[in-house]
Amino acid sequence: MKRAANDNRRERQVLAYYAERLQSLQGWFRRAALCLFGLLAVLALPPFHAWPLLWLAIPSVLWLFVSAPTGRVAFWDGWWFGFGFFVCGLYWFAYALLVDASKFGWLIPFAVFGISGILALYMGLLGWLTSQLRGHDRVSWLFAFPAIWMGVEWLRGFLFTGFPWNLIGYSFDASDIAIQAASLLGVYGLSWFTVLVASLPILFMPRIETASALRQNCMILAGCLVAFIAVLAWGQARLAHHPLSIVPNTMLRLVQPAIDQYHKSQPGQRQNILRRQIELTRSEGFEAVTHVIWPETAMPFFFSSGDYWAQELAQLVPPNGLLMTGFVRSETTPDQKALLRVFNSFAALDSGGNVVFSYDKRKLVPFGEFVPFRDILPLDKITPGSLDFSQGLQPGRYQPVQAQDFAFFPLICYEVTFPGLSQQAWPAALLNVTNDGWFGISTGPYQHLAMSRMRAVEQGVPMIRAANSGVSAVIDPYGRFIAQLGLGREGVLDAPLPASTAQPTLYARVAGQLEMLLLLITACSVIARHPQLSQKKKAS
Repeated sequence: MKRAANDNRRERQVLAYYAERLQSLQGWFRRAALCLFGLLAVLALPPFHAWPLLWLAIPSVLWLFVSAPTGRVAFWDGWWFGFGFFVCGLYWFAYALLVDASKFGWLIPFAVFGISGILALYMGLLGWLTSQLRGHDRVSWLFAFPAIWMGVEWLRGFLFTGFPWNLIGYSFDASDIAIQAASLLGVYGLSWFTVLVASLPILFMPRIETASALRQNCMILAGCLVAFIAVLAWGQARLAHHPLSIVPNTMLRLVQPAIDQYHKSQPGQRQNILRRQIELTRSEGFEAVTHVIWPETAMPFFFSSGDYWAQELAQLVPPNGLLMTGFVRSETTPDQKALLRVFNSFAALDSGGNVVFSYDKRKLVPFGEFVPFRDILPLDKITPGSLDFSQGLQPGRYQPVQAQDFAFFPLICYEVTFPGLSQQAWPAALLNVTNDGWFGISTGPYQHLAMSRMRAVEQGVPMIRAANSGVSAVIDPYGRFIAQLGLGREGVLDAPLPASTAQPTLYARVAGQLEMLLLLITACSVIARHPQLSQKKKAS
Protein backbone atom coordinates (compact mmCIF):
# COMPACT_ATOMS: atom_id res chain seq x y z
CA MET A 1 0.00 0.00 0.00
CA LYS A 2 2.85 2.35 0.82
CA ARG A 3 4.45 1.76 -2.58
CA ALA A 4 1.12 2.43 -4.34
CA ALA A 5 0.66 5.65 -2.39
CA ASN A 6 4.18 6.77 -3.32
CA ASP A 7 3.54 5.96 -6.98
CA ASN A 8 0.31 7.94 -6.89
CA ARG A 9 2.07 10.89 -5.30
CA ARG A 10 4.81 10.73 -7.94
CA GLU A 11 2.24 10.75 -10.76
CA ARG A 12 0.55 13.80 -9.23
CA GLN A 13 3.88 15.55 -8.98
CA VAL A 14 4.59 14.82 -12.66
CA LEU A 15 1.21 16.26 -13.67
CA ALA A 16 1.76 19.33 -11.49
CA TYR A 17 5.20 19.88 -13.00
CA TYR A 18 3.75 19.47 -16.53
CA ALA A 19 1.04 22.03 -15.73
CA GLU A 20 3.63 24.55 -14.50
CA ARG A 21 5.82 24.09 -17.58
CA LEU A 22 2.80 24.34 -19.87
CA GLN A 23 1.66 27.55 -18.24
CA SER A 24 5.12 29.08 -18.62
CA LEU A 25 5.10 28.73 -22.42
CA GLN A 26 5.09 32.06 -24.22
CA GLY A 27 5.13 33.41 -27.78
CA TRP A 28 5.57 31.00 -30.65
CA PHE A 29 6.40 28.10 -28.34
CA ARG A 30 2.94 28.44 -26.81
CA ARG A 31 1.26 28.76 -30.24
CA ALA A 32 3.15 25.76 -31.61
CA ALA A 33 2.14 23.69 -28.59
CA LEU A 34 -1.51 24.64 -29.07
CA CYS A 35 -1.37 23.71 -32.77
CA LEU A 36 0.21 20.39 -31.76
CA PHE A 37 -2.66 19.71 -29.35
CA GLY A 38 -5.05 20.44 -32.23
CA LEU A 39 -3.25 17.83 -34.36
CA LEU A 40 -3.44 15.28 -31.53
CA ALA A 41 -7.19 15.89 -31.23
CA VAL A 42 -7.62 15.25 -34.97
CA LEU A 43 -5.74 11.96 -34.66
CA ALA A 44 -8.43 10.78 -32.24
CA LEU A 45 -10.99 11.04 -35.07
CA PRO A 46 -11.52 8.73 -38.06
CA PRO A 47 -9.67 7.22 -39.77
CA PHE A 48 -6.87 7.19 -37.14
CA HIS A 49 -8.93 6.57 -33.97
CA ALA A 50 -5.98 7.36 -31.71
CA TRP A 51 -8.41 8.50 -29.00
CA PRO A 52 -6.00 8.04 -26.03
CA LEU A 53 -4.20 11.15 -27.34
CA LEU A 54 -7.17 13.17 -26.10
CA TRP A 55 -5.99 12.53 -22.53
CA LEU A 56 -3.03 14.74 -23.38
CA ALA A 57 -4.59 17.29 -25.73
CA ILE A 58 -7.87 18.11 -23.95
CA PRO A 59 -6.61 18.69 -20.36
CA SER A 60 -3.64 20.64 -21.71
CA VAL A 61 -5.77 23.19 -23.55
CA LEU A 62 -8.23 23.32 -20.66
CA TRP A 63 -5.41 24.19 -18.27
CA LEU A 64 -4.10 26.85 -20.64
CA PHE A 65 -7.57 28.39 -20.92
CA VAL A 66 -8.28 28.58 -17.19
CA SER A 67 -4.76 29.72 -16.33
CA ALA A 68 -4.64 32.41 -19.04
CA PRO A 69 -4.14 35.86 -17.46
CA THR A 70 -6.97 37.44 -19.48
CA GLY A 71 -9.92 36.38 -21.59
CA ARG A 72 -8.18 37.83 -24.64
CA VAL A 73 -5.17 35.53 -24.16
CA ALA A 74 -7.51 32.56 -23.70
CA PHE A 75 -9.36 33.47 -26.91
CA TRP A 76 -6.14 33.41 -28.94
CA ASP A 77 -5.03 30.23 -27.20
CA GLY A 78 -8.29 28.67 -28.38
CA TRP A 79 -7.81 30.09 -31.86
CA TRP A 80 -4.34 28.54 -32.24
CA PHE A 81 -5.63 25.21 -30.96
CA GLY A 82 -8.50 25.40 -33.46
CA PHE A 83 -6.18 26.43 -36.27
CA GLY A 84 -4.06 23.31 -35.77
CA PHE A 85 -7.20 21.19 -35.43
CA PHE A 86 -8.87 22.39 -38.62
CA VAL A 87 -5.78 22.61 -40.83
CA CYS A 88 -4.84 19.03 -39.98
CA GLY A 89 -8.42 17.80 -40.23
CA LEU A 90 -9.43 19.65 -43.40
CA TYR A 91 -6.21 19.72 -45.44
CA TRP A 92 -8.06 17.74 -48.11
CA PHE A 93 -9.82 20.95 -49.20
CA ALA A 94 -6.79 21.29 -51.46
CA TYR A 95 -7.77 18.21 -53.47
CA ALA A 96 -10.99 19.84 -54.66
CA LEU A 97 -9.06 22.83 -55.95
CA LEU A 98 -6.56 20.62 -57.77
CA VAL A 99 -9.30 19.15 -59.99
CA ASP A 100 -8.95 22.29 -62.10
CA ALA A 101 -5.57 23.47 -60.81
CA SER A 102 -5.04 26.05 -63.54
CA LYS A 103 -8.19 27.87 -62.46
CA PHE A 104 -8.40 27.24 -58.70
CA GLY A 105 -4.94 26.09 -57.62
CA TRP A 106 -4.00 29.57 -56.39
CA LEU A 107 -6.85 29.38 -53.86
CA ILE A 108 -5.36 26.43 -51.94
CA PRO A 109 -3.64 28.51 -49.21
CA PHE A 110 -6.80 30.58 -48.74
CA ALA A 111 -9.02 27.48 -48.61
CA VAL A 112 -6.88 25.41 -46.26
CA PHE A 113 -5.49 28.13 -43.99
CA GLY A 114 -8.14 30.81 -44.47
CA ILE A 115 -11.19 28.63 -43.84
CA SER A 116 -9.38 26.90 -40.98
CA GLY A 117 -8.65 30.31 -39.49
CA ILE A 118 -12.31 31.28 -39.70
CA LEU A 119 -13.48 28.00 -38.14
CA ALA A 120 -10.84 28.44 -35.43
CA LEU A 121 -12.82 31.44 -34.18
CA TYR A 122 -15.24 28.92 -32.65
CA MET A 123 -12.36 27.46 -30.65
CA GLY A 124 -11.39 30.99 -29.71
CA LEU A 125 -14.88 31.38 -28.28
CA LEU A 126 -14.35 28.09 -26.44
CA GLY A 127 -11.15 29.46 -24.89
CA TRP A 128 -12.73 32.77 -23.86
CA LEU A 129 -15.80 31.16 -22.30
CA THR A 130 -13.66 28.64 -20.43
CA SER A 131 -11.43 31.40 -19.08
CA GLN A 132 -14.46 32.82 -17.26
CA LEU A 133 -14.21 29.81 -14.92
CA ARG A 134 -10.90 31.11 -13.61
CA GLY A 135 -12.26 31.72 -10.10
CA HIS A 136 -13.88 28.29 -9.78
CA ASP A 137 -12.33 25.06 -8.55
CA ARG A 138 -11.06 22.30 -10.81
CA VAL A 139 -14.23 20.22 -10.36
CA SER A 140 -16.20 23.07 -11.94
CA TRP A 141 -13.65 23.17 -14.75
CA LEU A 142 -14.09 19.44 -15.32
CA PHE A 143 -17.87 19.56 -15.66
CA ALA A 144 -18.29 22.96 -17.31
CA PHE A 145 -15.69 22.54 -20.04
CA PRO A 146 -17.47 19.62 -21.82
CA ALA A 147 -20.74 21.58 -21.85
CA ILE A 148 -19.04 24.67 -23.27
CA TRP A 149 -17.33 22.53 -25.92
CA MET A 150 -20.63 20.89 -26.88
CA GLY A 151 -22.35 24.27 -27.09
CA VAL A 152 -19.63 25.69 -29.34
CA GLU A 153 -19.81 22.65 -31.62
CA TRP A 154 -23.57 23.09 -31.84
CA LEU A 155 -23.06 26.72 -32.88
CA ARG A 156 -20.57 25.62 -35.53
CA GLY A 157 -23.16 23.26 -36.95
CA PHE A 158 -25.85 25.93 -37.02
CA LEU A 159 -24.48 29.42 -37.75
CA PHE A 160 -23.86 30.63 -41.33
CA THR A 161 -25.41 27.49 -42.90
CA GLY A 162 -23.38 25.34 -40.47
CA PHE A 163 -20.33 23.11 -40.82
CA PRO A 164 -20.58 20.24 -38.28
CA TRP A 165 -17.58 18.35 -39.65
CA ASN A 166 -15.14 16.53 -37.33
CA LEU A 167 -17.06 16.95 -34.10
CA ILE A 168 -14.98 15.44 -31.31
CA GLY A 169 -17.77 12.95 -30.55
CA TYR A 170 -16.85 11.07 -33.72
CA SER A 171 -13.94 9.60 -31.75
CA PHE A 172 -16.56 7.03 -30.62
CA ASP A 173 -16.47 5.67 -34.18
CA ALA A 174 -13.40 3.72 -33.08
CA SER A 175 -15.39 0.51 -32.53
CA ASP A 176 -18.82 -1.07 -32.98
CA ILE A 177 -19.11 -1.25 -29.20
CA ALA A 178 -18.28 2.39 -28.46
CA ILE A 179 -20.52 3.84 -31.16
CA GLN A 180 -23.64 2.30 -29.57
CA ALA A 181 -23.66 5.25 -27.16
CA ALA A 182 -24.81 7.42 -30.09
CA SER A 183 -28.26 5.83 -29.80
CA LEU A 184 -28.50 7.43 -26.34
CA LEU A 185 -26.62 10.71 -26.63
CA GLY A 186 -26.18 11.53 -30.33
CA VAL A 187 -22.94 12.95 -31.60
CA TYR A 188 -23.23 16.22 -29.64
CA GLY A 189 -23.83 14.29 -26.43
CA LEU A 190 -20.87 12.09 -27.29
CA SER A 191 -18.75 15.23 -27.66
CA TRP A 192 -19.81 16.21 -24.13
CA PHE A 193 -18.95 12.75 -22.78
CA THR A 194 -15.66 12.54 -24.72
CA VAL A 195 -14.42 15.86 -23.38
CA LEU A 196 -15.57 14.99 -19.86
CA VAL A 197 -13.59 11.73 -19.77
CA ALA A 198 -10.60 13.21 -21.59
CA SER A 199 -10.46 16.16 -19.14
CA LEU A 200 -10.01 13.96 -16.06
CA PRO A 201 -6.24 14.61 -15.72
CA ILE A 202 -7.08 18.26 -14.97
CA LEU A 203 -8.10 17.10 -11.49
CA PHE A 204 -4.45 16.46 -10.68
CA MET A 205 -2.52 18.84 -12.94
CA PRO A 206 -2.38 21.82 -10.54
CA ARG A 207 -1.09 21.01 -7.07
CA ILE A 208 -3.68 19.70 -4.60
CA GLU A 209 -3.36 21.31 -1.19
CA THR A 210 -5.66 19.23 1.05
CA ALA A 211 -6.27 15.54 1.62
CA SER A 212 -10.05 16.00 1.43
CA ALA A 213 -9.76 17.63 -2.00
CA LEU A 214 -7.56 14.76 -3.14
CA ARG A 215 -10.10 12.18 -1.96
CA GLN A 216 -12.90 14.08 -3.70
CA ASN A 217 -11.00 14.22 -6.97
CA CYS A 218 -10.10 10.53 -6.81
CA MET A 219 -13.76 9.66 -6.29
CA ILE A 220 -14.79 11.81 -9.28
CA LEU A 221 -12.08 10.18 -11.39
CA ALA A 222 -13.25 6.71 -10.39
CA GLY A 223 -16.90 7.60 -11.03
CA CYS A 224 -16.24 8.94 -14.54
CA LEU A 225 -14.11 5.94 -15.47
CA VAL A 226 -16.79 3.57 -14.18
CA ALA A 227 -19.37 5.44 -16.30
CA PHE A 228 -17.10 5.12 -19.35
CA ILE A 229 -16.64 1.39 -18.78
CA ALA A 230 -20.38 0.98 -18.20
CA VAL A 231 -21.15 2.65 -21.54
CA LEU A 232 -18.79 0.23 -23.31
CA ALA A 233 -20.28 -2.75 -21.49
CA TRP A 234 -23.78 -1.63 -22.45
CA GLY A 235 -22.66 -1.29 -26.07
CA GLN A 236 -21.29 -4.83 -26.03
CA ALA A 237 -24.56 -6.15 -24.60
CA ARG A 238 -26.63 -4.20 -27.14
CA LEU A 239 -24.76 -5.77 -30.04
CA ALA A 240 -24.97 -9.25 -28.53
CA HIS A 241 -28.74 -9.03 -28.11
CA HIS A 242 -29.43 -7.64 -31.60
CA PRO A 243 -28.07 -9.86 -34.37
CA LEU A 244 -28.37 -8.77 -37.97
CA SER A 245 -31.95 -8.60 -39.25
CA ILE A 246 -32.65 -8.38 -42.99
CA VAL A 247 -35.66 -7.09 -44.94
CA PRO A 248 -36.79 -10.09 -47.03
CA ASN A 249 -36.83 -10.10 -50.82
CA THR A 250 -34.72 -6.95 -51.16
CA MET A 251 -31.29 -6.84 -52.79
CA LEU A 252 -29.58 -3.51 -53.40
CA ARG A 253 -26.93 -2.83 -56.02
CA LEU A 254 -24.78 0.22 -55.30
CA VAL A 255 -22.78 1.35 -58.33
CA GLN A 256 -19.34 2.86 -57.66
CA PRO A 257 -17.87 3.95 -61.02
CA ALA A 258 -14.79 5.63 -59.51
CA ILE A 259 -14.81 8.30 -62.21
CA ASP A 260 -12.02 10.82 -61.87
CA GLN A 261 -13.45 14.18 -60.90
CA TYR A 262 -11.65 15.96 -63.73
CA HIS A 263 -13.33 13.69 -66.29
CA LYS A 264 -16.74 14.14 -64.63
CA SER A 265 -16.50 17.87 -65.26
CA GLN A 266 -15.72 17.49 -68.98
CA PRO A 267 -18.82 17.71 -71.25
CA GLY A 268 -17.16 15.46 -73.83
CA GLN A 269 -16.96 12.62 -71.31
CA ARG A 270 -20.69 12.39 -70.57
CA GLN A 271 -21.43 9.53 -72.95
CA ASN A 272 -18.47 7.54 -71.63
CA ILE A 273 -19.55 8.18 -68.02
CA LEU A 274 -23.07 6.98 -68.72
CA ARG A 275 -21.87 3.92 -70.64
CA ARG A 276 -19.51 2.97 -67.82
CA GLN A 277 -22.26 3.09 -65.22
CA ILE A 278 -24.66 1.13 -67.44
CA GLU A 279 -22.06 -1.64 -67.86
CA LEU A 280 -21.48 -1.82 -64.12
CA THR A 281 -25.22 -1.89 -63.42
CA ARG A 282 -25.76 -4.80 -65.81
CA SER A 283 -22.74 -6.76 -64.65
CA GLU A 284 -22.90 -10.27 -63.19
CA GLY A 285 -25.60 -10.80 -60.57
CA PHE A 286 -28.01 -8.15 -61.91
CA GLU A 287 -30.83 -10.74 -62.13
CA ALA A 288 -31.03 -10.95 -58.32
CA VAL A 289 -31.12 -7.17 -57.77
CA THR A 290 -34.34 -5.41 -56.74
CA HIS A 291 -33.08 -1.79 -56.58
CA VAL A 292 -30.15 0.02 -58.22
CA ILE A 293 -28.52 3.07 -56.63
CA TRP A 294 -26.14 5.42 -58.42
CA PRO A 295 -24.15 8.11 -56.58
CA GLU A 296 -24.48 11.91 -56.49
CA THR A 297 -24.62 13.61 -59.95
CA ALA A 298 -24.13 10.19 -61.54
CA MET A 299 -26.55 10.92 -64.39
CA PRO A 300 -24.64 13.31 -66.68
CA PHE A 301 -27.73 14.57 -68.55
CA PHE A 302 -30.87 16.48 -67.58
CA PHE A 303 -33.99 14.31 -67.62
CA SER A 304 -37.62 14.19 -66.52
CA SER A 305 -40.44 11.63 -66.62
CA GLY A 306 -40.90 9.97 -69.98
CA ASP A 307 -38.21 11.84 -71.91
CA TYR A 308 -35.42 10.20 -73.90
CA TRP A 309 -32.93 9.85 -71.05
CA ALA A 310 -35.55 8.65 -68.60
CA GLN A 311 -36.51 5.92 -71.07
CA GLU A 312 -32.85 4.94 -71.43
CA LEU A 313 -32.52 4.61 -67.66
CA ALA A 314 -35.78 2.66 -67.47
CA GLN A 315 -34.05 -0.24 -69.20
CA LEU A 316 -31.84 -0.60 -66.11
CA VAL A 317 -34.69 -0.76 -63.61
CA PRO A 318 -35.20 -4.26 -62.13
CA PRO A 319 -38.74 -5.68 -62.36
CA ASN A 320 -40.96 -4.04 -59.74
CA GLY A 321 -37.94 -2.12 -58.51
CA LEU A 322 -36.38 1.31 -58.80
CA LEU A 323 -33.27 2.98 -60.14
CA MET A 324 -32.20 5.80 -57.84
CA THR A 325 -29.63 8.31 -58.97
CA GLY A 326 -28.17 11.69 -58.25
CA PHE A 327 -28.50 14.18 -61.09
CA VAL A 328 -28.65 17.90 -61.83
CA ARG A 329 -32.22 19.09 -62.20
CA SER A 330 -32.95 22.21 -64.22
CA GLU A 331 -35.71 24.74 -64.49
CA THR A 332 -35.83 26.66 -67.78
CA THR A 333 -37.73 29.51 -69.34
CA PRO A 334 -41.07 28.61 -71.01
CA ASP A 335 -39.35 28.44 -74.38
CA GLN A 336 -36.60 26.24 -72.88
CA LYS A 337 -33.89 28.53 -74.27
CA ALA A 338 -32.36 29.61 -70.99
CA LEU A 339 -31.71 28.06 -67.60
CA LEU A 340 -33.42 29.72 -64.68
CA ARG A 341 -32.29 27.51 -61.82
CA VAL A 342 -30.36 24.29 -61.27
CA PHE A 343 -30.57 21.90 -58.31
CA ASN A 344 -28.33 19.14 -57.02
CA SER A 345 -31.03 16.50 -56.98
CA PHE A 346 -31.92 12.88 -56.45
CA ALA A 347 -34.57 10.90 -58.32
CA ALA A 348 -36.13 7.45 -58.26
CA LEU A 349 -37.36 6.00 -61.57
CA ASP A 350 -39.64 3.03 -62.17
CA SER A 351 -39.51 0.61 -65.10
CA GLY A 352 -41.80 2.87 -67.13
CA GLY A 353 -39.31 5.73 -67.09
CA ASN A 354 -41.41 7.75 -64.67
CA VAL A 355 -39.83 9.81 -61.91
CA VAL A 356 -41.76 8.54 -58.91
CA PHE A 357 -39.83 10.70 -56.48
CA SER A 358 -37.40 13.60 -56.63
CA TYR A 359 -35.56 15.53 -53.95
CA ASP A 360 -33.48 18.72 -54.14
CA LYS A 361 -30.49 19.18 -51.85
CA ARG A 362 -31.28 21.47 -48.91
CA LYS A 363 -27.78 22.09 -47.53
CA LEU A 364 -25.45 23.48 -50.20
CA VAL A 365 -21.66 23.64 -49.93
CA PRO A 366 -20.38 27.24 -49.87
CA PHE A 367 -17.98 27.93 -52.77
CA GLY A 368 -18.56 24.36 -54.01
CA GLU A 369 -22.18 24.75 -55.10
CA PHE A 370 -22.75 28.46 -54.61
CA VAL A 371 -20.67 31.55 -53.89
CA PRO A 372 -21.78 33.44 -50.78
CA PHE A 373 -21.73 37.22 -51.12
CA ARG A 374 -21.39 36.82 -54.88
CA ASP A 375 -21.83 40.56 -55.42
CA ILE A 376 -18.71 41.17 -53.33
CA LEU A 377 -16.47 38.15 -53.95
CA PRO A 378 -15.08 37.92 -57.51
CA LEU A 379 -14.94 34.10 -57.44
CA ASP A 380 -16.43 31.20 -59.37
CA LYS A 381 -17.87 28.15 -57.68
CA ILE A 382 -15.71 25.04 -57.93
CA THR A 383 -18.32 22.83 -59.59
CA PRO A 384 -18.81 23.27 -63.37
CA GLY A 385 -21.17 25.91 -64.71
CA SER A 386 -21.58 29.61 -64.05
CA LEU A 387 -24.99 29.31 -62.39
CA ASP A 388 -25.14 28.74 -58.63
CA PHE A 389 -27.15 25.78 -57.43
CA SER A 390 -30.46 26.66 -55.81
CA GLN A 391 -31.47 25.40 -52.40
CA GLY A 392 -34.24 22.82 -52.11
CA LEU A 393 -37.31 23.55 -50.04
CA GLN A 394 -37.05 22.87 -46.30
CA PRO A 395 -40.50 21.84 -45.03
CA GLY A 396 -41.12 21.65 -41.31
CA ARG A 397 -41.24 17.86 -41.38
CA TYR A 398 -39.62 16.03 -44.26
CA GLN A 399 -41.35 12.69 -44.87
CA PRO A 400 -39.57 9.45 -45.78
CA VAL A 401 -40.51 7.96 -49.13
CA GLN A 402 -42.27 4.61 -49.45
CA ALA A 403 -41.65 3.06 -52.84
CA GLN A 404 -42.80 -0.56 -53.19
CA ASP A 405 -40.92 -2.56 -50.54
CA PHE A 406 -38.23 0.06 -49.96
CA ALA A 407 -38.76 3.03 -47.64
CA PHE A 408 -35.94 5.56 -47.72
CA PHE A 409 -34.98 9.02 -46.52
CA PRO A 410 -32.59 10.72 -49.00
CA LEU A 411 -29.57 12.84 -48.08
CA ILE A 412 -27.21 14.25 -50.69
CA CYS A 413 -23.47 14.47 -49.98
CA TYR A 414 -22.62 16.45 -46.86
CA GLU A 415 -26.23 16.76 -45.75
CA VAL A 416 -25.49 13.57 -43.84
CA THR A 417 -23.19 15.53 -41.52
CA PHE A 418 -26.19 17.41 -40.06
CA PRO A 419 -27.82 15.25 -37.35
CA GLY A 420 -31.05 17.25 -37.50
CA LEU A 421 -31.71 16.41 -41.16
CA SER A 422 -32.03 12.71 -40.29
CA GLN A 423 -34.33 13.27 -37.35
CA GLN A 424 -37.61 12.03 -38.88
CA ALA A 425 -36.13 9.07 -40.73
CA TRP A 426 -37.21 6.08 -38.60
CA PRO A 427 -38.18 3.45 -39.67
CA ALA A 428 -37.05 4.27 -43.24
CA ALA A 429 -33.47 3.66 -44.36
CA LEU A 430 -31.17 6.65 -44.72
CA LEU A 431 -29.98 6.85 -48.33
CA ASN A 432 -26.87 8.99 -48.83
CA VAL A 433 -25.65 9.57 -52.39
CA THR A 434 -22.35 11.39 -52.57
CA ASN A 435 -19.35 12.17 -54.74
CA ASP A 436 -16.28 12.04 -52.53
CA GLY A 437 -14.06 12.13 -55.61
CA TRP A 438 -13.55 15.80 -54.74
CA PHE A 439 -11.64 14.70 -51.62
CA GLY A 440 -9.09 12.54 -53.43
CA ILE A 441 -7.34 9.70 -51.62
CA SER A 442 -7.26 11.43 -48.26
CA THR A 443 -8.83 11.30 -44.82
CA GLY A 444 -11.87 13.25 -46.07
CA PRO A 445 -13.86 10.27 -47.43
CA TYR A 446 -13.26 8.29 -44.23
CA GLN A 447 -14.40 11.20 -42.08
CA HIS A 448 -17.54 11.47 -44.24
CA LEU A 449 -18.17 7.73 -43.93
CA ALA A 450 -17.92 7.90 -40.14
CA MET A 451 -20.55 10.64 -40.03
CA SER A 452 -22.88 8.53 -42.16
CA ARG A 453 -22.38 5.61 -39.81
CA MET A 454 -23.12 7.79 -36.78
CA ARG A 455 -26.47 8.87 -38.28
CA ALA A 456 -27.52 5.21 -38.61
CA VAL A 457 -26.85 4.46 -34.94
CA GLU A 458 -28.42 7.72 -33.74
CA GLN A 459 -31.70 7.03 -35.52
CA GLY A 460 -31.78 3.23 -35.37
CA VAL A 461 -32.05 2.84 -39.14
CA PRO A 462 -29.81 1.38 -41.85
CA MET A 463 -27.53 3.63 -43.87
CA ILE A 464 -27.24 3.01 -47.62
CA ARG A 465 -24.30 4.97 -48.98
CA ALA A 466 -23.51 5.17 -52.71
CA ALA A 467 -20.32 7.10 -53.41
CA ASN A 468 -18.76 7.81 -56.80
CA SER A 469 -15.22 6.97 -55.70
CA GLY A 470 -15.97 5.29 -52.38
CA VAL A 471 -16.45 4.40 -49.72
CA SER A 472 -19.82 2.89 -50.69
CA ALA A 473 -21.37 0.90 -47.88
CA VAL A 474 -24.45 -0.73 -46.41
CA ILE A 475 -24.54 -0.23 -42.63
CA ASP A 476 -27.08 -1.73 -40.23
CA PRO A 477 -28.81 0.37 -37.51
CA TYR A 478 -26.15 -0.69 -34.98
CA GLY A 479 -23.30 0.67 -37.08
CA ARG A 480 -22.12 -2.72 -38.36
CA PHE A 481 -20.86 -2.80 -41.94
CA ILE A 482 -22.87 -5.32 -43.96
CA ALA A 483 -20.80 -4.62 -47.08
CA GLN A 484 -18.48 -1.92 -48.33
CA LEU A 485 -16.43 -1.08 -51.41
CA GLY A 486 -13.10 0.61 -50.71
CA LEU A 487 -11.91 4.06 -51.64
CA GLY A 488 -10.88 4.49 -55.28
CA ARG A 489 -12.18 1.08 -56.39
CA GLU A 490 -14.52 0.57 -59.35
CA GLY A 491 -17.32 -1.93 -59.04
CA VAL A 492 -20.74 -2.73 -57.67
CA LEU A 493 -21.78 -3.55 -54.14
CA ASP A 494 -24.65 -6.03 -53.81
CA ALA A 495 -26.12 -6.29 -50.33
CA PRO A 496 -29.44 -6.98 -48.61
CA LEU A 497 -31.30 -4.21 -46.82
CA PRO A 498 -30.91 -4.37 -43.02
CA ALA A 499 -34.08 -3.86 -40.97
CA SER A 500 -34.48 -0.85 -38.68
CA THR A 501 -34.67 -1.20 -34.91
CA ALA A 502 -38.04 -2.21 -33.46
CA GLN A 503 -38.47 1.22 -31.86
CA PRO A 504 -36.82 4.62 -32.42
CA THR A 505 -33.71 5.13 -30.33
CA LEU A 506 -33.73 7.30 -27.22
CA TYR A 507 -31.78 9.94 -29.12
CA ALA A 508 -34.27 9.89 -32.01
CA ARG A 509 -37.05 10.65 -29.52
CA VAL A 510 -35.37 13.34 -27.41
CA ALA A 511 -32.70 14.88 -29.68
CA GLY A 512 -32.23 18.57 -28.99
CA GLN A 513 -33.86 18.31 -25.59
CA LEU A 514 -30.95 16.16 -24.40
CA GLU A 515 -28.32 18.75 -25.27
CA MET A 516 -30.33 21.48 -23.56
CA LEU A 517 -30.71 19.32 -20.44
CA LEU A 518 -26.95 18.70 -20.26
CA LEU A 519 -26.27 22.43 -20.60
CA LEU A 520 -28.86 23.31 -17.96
CA ILE A 521 -27.55 20.78 -15.43
CA THR A 522 -23.98 21.94 -15.99
CA ALA A 523 -24.91 25.61 -15.63
CA CYS A 524 -26.76 24.97 -12.36
CA SER A 525 -23.90 22.89 -10.99
CA VAL A 526 -21.25 25.50 -11.80
CA ILE A 527 -23.34 28.33 -10.37
CA ALA A 528 -23.89 26.31 -7.19
CA ARG A 529 -20.13 25.82 -6.85
CA HIS A 530 -19.29 29.49 -7.37
CA PRO A 531 -16.71 30.54 -4.74
CA GLN A 532 -18.87 33.33 -3.34
CA LEU A 533 -21.88 31.03 -2.91
CA SER A 534 -19.69 28.40 -1.26
CA GLN A 535 -18.37 30.95 1.22
CA LYS A 536 -21.91 32.09 2.09
CA LYS A 537 -22.96 28.49 2.74
CA LYS A 538 -20.00 27.94 5.04
CA ALA A 539 -20.72 31.18 6.88
CA SER A 540 -24.35 30.24 7.42
